[in-house]
Amino acid sequence: MRRRLKGIAVSAAKEHTVRVRVASVAQHPKYKKRFMTYKDFLAHDETNSTGARATVVIEETRPISRRKRFRVVYAAVAKTT
Repeated sequence: MRRRLKGIAVSAAKEHTVRVRVASVAQHPKYKKRFMTYKDFLAHDETNSTGARATVVIEETRPISRRKRFRVVYAAVAKTT
């Protein structure tokens, strides 16, 4: 089973590439306080339709380039307020 992650598209400036920020909750081992950690992944977007601030589901795949190891499975359009 391939790993799937949900995050927010931070940047879509490059051709067929989206930078996705994935958040997770961690707990301090001694003080037991919870805090957010973030990691950015580069994902392949074949249709080049994902914009910044969109909610994205990415899936692990074969290496596409030096840093791209994920592809976009689903992208929801960002709502502007």
